[in-house]
Amino acid sequence: MHFSGFQYKQLKINIIPHSNKLLSYLDVLVDGIYNENLKDKKRNWVGSTNQKFYYLTDKYNSQIETNIKYKNKVKFSINNSLQKWNRTKLRNWSEIYPQLCIFFSEIMSKYER
Repeated sequence: MHFSGFQYKQLKINIIPHSNKLLSYLDVLVDGIYNENLKDKKRNWVGSTNQKFYYLTDKYNSQIETNIKYKNKVKFSINNSLQKWNRTKLRNWSEIYPQLCIFFSEIMSKYER
């Protein structure tokens, strides 16, 4: 699952370098910027009602949005590839996101299907 303030259609057309490649490795994308005026207390994972789920594989479906079994559980593992990441002083998400797309694209290319 990946959260993006960018819209799915923007990522799909590669508006940010490597974003379309990143999409090819995701099961679920949640797009849309969190909006405090549209708080969503019914769905798991998202914070506001303007955020939309996209199921990019058959691994998950809309049950993860409301089923308590999926309530905000995270499992993440990665190997020594993180050593390649240079820590930089970034001020906001719009600066971080393009670097993340490139970073994950490089990592995933090592594990091409």
